Amino acid sequence: MSEKNCKERLAKHLTSRLRDIRKLWKLYKIDPEKYDDEIGKFNDYGIAFGAREDNGIVYFRWELSYGGPADGFNFYVDIDFNLVAVKYYFADWFDCAEKKLSKARFELLKEIWECYFKEYAKTIPRKDYY
Repeated sequence: MSEKNCKERLAKHLTSRLRDIRKLWKLYKIDPEKYDDEIGKFNDYGIAFGAREDNGIVYFRWELSYGGPADGFNFYVDIDFNLVAVKYYFADWFDCAEKKLSKARFELLKEIWECYFKEYAKTIPRKDYY
């Protein structure tokens, strides 16, 4: 049997990531230095955060892993940096899938955007978007 494609694998990876993030975010809100013995602390979760541009649309990416597979969240904001959409992406060797978050999943990432990433995103010079 061949390996499943990214679209078929995305849901499982998204569920796992959200489980980790919920746990770490809950600890972070108590104390930013609190950590989980297995997955660490919120401040160290992921490998990068920065601005991206795709066909004229600017978004911010929280990259959680790189290579094969790679995954993370793309935050789409309005001109005032208010969050309008979040997409989870999962990529592995010439294949990629993404899913727009809604309901409780979106609300979790919205809270993280507002409390953790938004002010930092505002400091990224516009020239760095491209």
